[in-house]
Amino acid sequence: MIIDLVDSHPIFLNMLVELLRQASTDFNVRIFGSLSKPDILIPKKCADLMILGVNAAPGSNEQSEYDNFRKQCPATKVIIYYENADSAAVYVDKGVDALISKTKDLAELIKCIRTVLGISPPQGI
Repeated sequence: MIIDLVDSHPIFLNMLVELLRQASTDFNVRIFGSLSKPDILIPKKCADLMILGVNAAPGSNEQSEYDNFRKQCPATKVIIYYENADSAAVYVDKGVDALISKTKDLAELIKCIRTVLGISPPQGI
């Protein structure tokens, strides 16, 4: 299962990659600093899931980059990982599968990932 993490904060990305890899050996996690990276837009490399950190910084191209990504990878499930609910709200009508606040803990993120991907939790959990 390929999961792409897209966020502009390298330290955050690297920590989240390690946590996700520890959470499940089924996750092949790739990281990108933005949606404008050529590697993420090649359809044969589309992920099963993308977790997109949104910031809605002034002058940001996040929304248009997301629209371009969607054209290339329409089957990829998308979770918007947000700091500010207003910046996430604009994605609701853009075909995202879930929204989750950056204030949530790892267990909530893993639960969200499993729900979006239709994966049952391990027995005993």
